[in-house]
Amino acid sequence: DVFGNGMLLSQNIKLVAAFNHMHIFIDPNPDSKKSFVERERLFNLPRSTWLDYDKALISKGGEVFERSAKSLELSKEIKKLLNIKVASIAPNDLIKELLKSHVDLLWNGGIGTYVKASSESDAEVGDHANDAVRISANELNCQIVGEGGNLGFTQKGRIEYALKGGKINADSIDNSAGVDCSDHEVNIKIALQAAMENKKLDQNKRNQLLESMTSDVEELVLRDNFLQTQAISIAEHQGVKSLEQHDRMMHKLEKLGLLDRQVEFLPNADEVARRHSMGIGLTRPELSVLLSYSKIYLYSNLLSSTLPDEEYYVNELVKYFPEKLSKLYTNEVKGHNLRREIVATYITNSLVNRLGITFFNRLSEDTGLKMCDIARAYTITRDVFKLRDLWFDIQNLIPKIDSKVQIEMYREIATFIESTTAWLIRGIEQPIKDIAKLVKEFSPKVEEVYDTLDKSLDKYAQKIRMERFKYYVSKKVPENIAKKIASMDMMSSACQIVQVARNNNEVSIEYVAELYYSIGTKLHLRYLRLSAHNLKIDSYWDKLSLKSYMDNIYDQQMRITDEIVKYSINTKGKFTVAEIITKWLESNDKQITRFNELIYDLQTHDYPDFSMLNVAGNRIKEVTSIA
Repeated sequence: DVFGNGMLLSQNIKLVAAFNHMHIFIDPNPDSKKSFVERERLFNLPRSTWLDYDKALISKGGEVFERSAKSLELSKEIKKLLNIKVASIAPNDLIKELLKSHVDLLWNGGIGTYVKASSESDAEVGDHANDAVRISANELNCQIVGEGGNLGFTQKGRIEYALKGGKINADSIDNSAGVDCSDHEVNIKIALQAAMENKKLDQNKRNQLLESMTSDVEELVLRDNFLQTQAISIAEHQGVKSLEQHDRMMHKLEKLGLLDRQVEFLPNADEVARRHSMGIGLTRPELSVLLSYSKIYLYSNLLSSTLPDEEYYVNELVKYFPEKLSKLYTNEVKGHNLRREIVATYITNSLVNRLGITFFNRLSEDTGLKMCDIARAYTITRDVFKLRDLWFDIQNLIPKIDSKVQIEMYREIATFIESTTAWLIRGIEQPIKDIAKLVKEFSPKVEEVYDTLDKSLDKYAQKIRMERFKYYVSKKVPENIAKKIASMDMMSSACQIVQVARNNNEVSIEYVAELYYSIGTKLHLRYLRLSAHNLKIDSYWDKLSLKSYMDNIYDQQMRITDEIVKYSINTKGKFTVAEIITKWLESNDKQITRFNELIYDLQTHDYPDFSMLNVAGNRIKEVTSIA
């Protein structure tokens, strides 16, 4: 594993030490380029050990030690590297010092458990062969752990290391590419077997095609795993803000008999409460476990529905395979024996990797709809707004921009998706029967909404949008991407605007958009939303009430817009947006005055509480019932 695998993927690695069952290799000040070439040479030998390493390439004071020796003499360079003063040391003790060393990366590529939690005994670990070299997680000084092998840490050890600030996932996450690669290989071979049975290729061409797709499969697998670890990073970034939702997800999975927190070393209710009070969320190892269970849960729900059989999701099936295979053997791919399982897996990964561990469960709880219904609404949002292209553009900014800025952009998109998906669930008849029709109808219309923002937004909204745009540009985000991200908040109403235009064929998108944003300002609806957004709310039920309030404000704004559009049509005159709003307000002066008086009363309070805002949210319904 040291001569191949991860250690040959970069010429910038400075491998200062390694050990296996026979030898301990130490190179205190390695030349990254020369040592890479030497590792590559050893990798290409039929058989090799650390004794085959060219000692002339090891830096001063370095050595290849035998683990069978009773005692090892240490050079001053090794003592400096490990910050120890002893002149000689037993091999097992030297390995312990290596595990404790101050390095960027500790890479596990072998067999055995080398790190446990300080609360665990060696007997609990169950790996007697490595008792003499094992350390506790609180003794680690590395920045990051990469688990190329399995069971290198106990799960408790991972959690303890993560709680002290170390970066670590779980062996199942760091090793998942191997499983993913095997899955792709098997599924490709099933498609090719069907092609052979249909006399479209022979064994020789099949083997040549398999070999030619190696890099394509590699790219697909790496993308899957990149997105999965990115999802963990985004969840980690959310920290304690998501802890309550994570706790609800764990509780739901426990109730269904799918999860045992104790077995998986996930925090119980008392530990969740303790972390909440300390402002600490789940660690990466814990998030890794919960992410896996949430995917299992969503996958089983989608698989038991009709979603994997729906024509629109053939697109997901095709995207799973290398493009070359999908083009050459389209029918075999579309008729794949495991089509349903592949589609369910693909949608599960898309939903959880892009929107987080709890999104689908949260929306299901809020709406009472099945997860397949939520998946359909998500698919429409993703495809109508061409979010795959935007995600791809943001991903390509690595490493040009700070990862925190990248995560921030992903979070803005996720918030936008959640809002739009929630509206599609409320605003479109369920279950959605024709995804393709809605995507085709809404796609060009939402582009029109985006193109009209410069004209349709009021000055205050333009100011906010420009501030967000300048912020992202200052963080080295290209202007075209910065503009799209800065517009996310405003575009969360795009589907409502399109729906009003659909209901009133005589009006343009531009007219409806300007009317929608203008009436939002005129009736202080943005003020009501911003005031609610600024509230400090912790409990799940308060958050649920707040979400209901926000949905109501958006829905009322859409209804008022629709009523004014109909009023405009019935008035049969050519009026500007400002003129028609003024006429409509004047014609409904009594209700509008009553509503405005409440708003003015609210604005006398620096920080109106939720009960006050909720009264206004209910009062706005009087305005929408005018017509």
